[in-house]
Amino acid sequence: MQGRVAVGNCGSDQRAIQGRLISVGEASKILAVSGETIRNWCDAGELEFVRTFGGHRRVGLRSIKLWLGEEQARLEEEEKRIEDERNYERTRLWRLRQRHPHEDINKLLTIYSI
Repeated sequence: MQGRVAVGNCGSDQRAIQGRLISVGEASKILAVSGETIRNWCDAGELEFVRTFGGHRRVGLRSIKLWLGEEQARLEEEEKRIEDERNYERTRLWRLRQRHPHEDINKLLTIYSI
C-alpha cells in the first residue's frame, strides 16, 4: 500500500500489523461479506486495522488470513459434530432394524420418533 497511515486501531500499533494492508472493499471481497461487516469486525477487534490520515480503514492481510484459519477450524468442528449426529442416528436406525427385522421401517420410525 502506498501513502501514509495513521495508527488508530483496536489498541495495537502499526508495527503490530505486519504484512500488506488492504482496503475494506478488498477485505470484503476476500471474506465474501459486506464492507459494513468488515468495519464492524474491525471495531469489535476481530480484524486488525489502521486508519489512513483521511480516516479510511486499512485491514492487515495477515489478520484476514488468521481469521480465515480460525473460521476454517470452526467449520471443520461443526462438520464433525454434524457427522457424529448422523452416525448416531444411523446406528439407532440399524439397531431398530436388528430388533424388528419384519416391521416396516416407516412404522418403526413413527413409533420411536426418529
